[in-house]
Amino acid sequence: MNLQPFPFLKGDELRVYYPDIQLWHNGIVTDVIPGPFGFPSATMIHNSKRGGGVCTVSLEEFSGSNPVFLSRRPPSPEYAAAVVSRARSQLGQHYSALFQNCEHFTTWAFSGVPQSGQLQTIGWIVAIGAVAAGLMASDSRADRG
Repeated sequence: MNLQPFPFLKGDELRVYYPDIQLWHNGIVTDVIPGPFGFPSATMIHNSKRGGGVCTVSLEEFSGSNPVFLSRRPPSPEYAAAVVSRARSQLGQHYSALFQNCEHFTTWAFSGVPQSGQLQTIGWIVAIGAVAAGLMASDSRADRG
């Protein structure tokens, strides 16, 4: 039997896609736990609307039986410790889709800057839509005049 090493390390940012809500979700590995028969698991911290904010869950609960992907890995054990420390410092914080979602949380844990690429993309789509609607409205007025 050829057992592969557990693919995730402390401080890793993991992503999972939840097809039921059609969204990606992010979290931080805080501990790798020995499991039965040599199959370890992990403890995660994530910011979850369902969980009421920043909370700790098992990898199994985080994944919801969906495939889990490595999003990014700290470059050193010291950096990983800082990521985990920042993540733990947010336990109990409330969830906000616009200002404190799972992506803001993991980006802040990694860099100290809360950002959400998903929200930035949505913002650009809304802005482009608003510009297009404005141009169509001005063309409509010009046609009437």
